[in-house]
Amino acid sequence: MPEEISVHDNRVLSFTVECQERSIRLSTEYYGISQSKTAYERTDIHFAGVLAYHIEGDTLTTILFDIVEVPLPQLYEEYEALFRQKKNYGWPGPDYGSGQELIDLLQADSIKAFRIHSSCGMEGFILAQEVRFSCQATVAPS
Repeated sequence: MPEEISVHDNRVLSFTVECQERSIRLSTEYYGISQSKTAYERTDIHFAGVLAYHIEGDTLTTILFDIVEVPLPQLYEEYEALFRQKKNYGWPGPDYGSGQELIDLLQADSIKAFRIHSSCGMEGFILAQEVRFSCQATVAPS
């Protein structure tokens, strides 16, 4: 995870899932402390090699707190009930017996867990092989 690009306090403009490409893109803007009407930074967050995701609570005005990589065992423990509930419906993908077997299968496919935290709005995670952040300034902050 690139530490030089922060998405703290970025507003989510769009959330796009490309099923055949197995990718997810979040487009965000940062308005700065002044909360001016002009964004001075835009950041796209692109997840590639997506296996599955779970996002809930989108208010259509999501403000991100952070996106961090977490260890797969930690994510499984946090969402164990969800994994067990969806297991017989083919989610998150591979056929597995135990939680540890799922973790081992994900690790063998270079799948990582990315946790989405927000100040308000969407929360959840994305299981993907990689994440890339691209940032561009739109105007200088005042």
